[in-house]
Amino acid sequence: MYKVTDSEIEDIIETAGYGMNYWAVRGVVDSEARTYTVTTDPDLIDDEEPATLSYDYLLEVAFSISEGQYEVSENIRSYFIDWRDALKADDEESQWAGGSIDSDAGDVLVQIAIHGEIVYG
Repeated sequence: MYKVTDSEIEDIIETAGYGMNYWAVRGVVDSEARTYTVTTDPDLIDDEEPATLSYDYLLEVAFSISEGQYEVSENIRSYFIDWRDALKADDEESQWAGGSIDSDAGDVLVQIAIHGEIVYG
């Protein structure tokens, strides 16, 4: 089991926001509820409700991407593998310094968390 702080998850979310601005019009972090709510551009998909993603679910998807459970490019998967490998077990201090998941990888993470696949490219 790995230890990931809420601050580290929020860093991933912030970075993802830069990569998904071509399909999402709004992303809202609720630190107390530990959720990220994403609103898709209505010009792309009509009548889609905002998607609320828990921090735990985002982590689950990130680990699943690193393990090859979703179809993504090897370049994108490598970001998640590097991120996972930099994490330490619960009883050790994390060596993760943020930034190992770039905006493109963050975009893929959020798309998969919402749709179960890459929808927008």
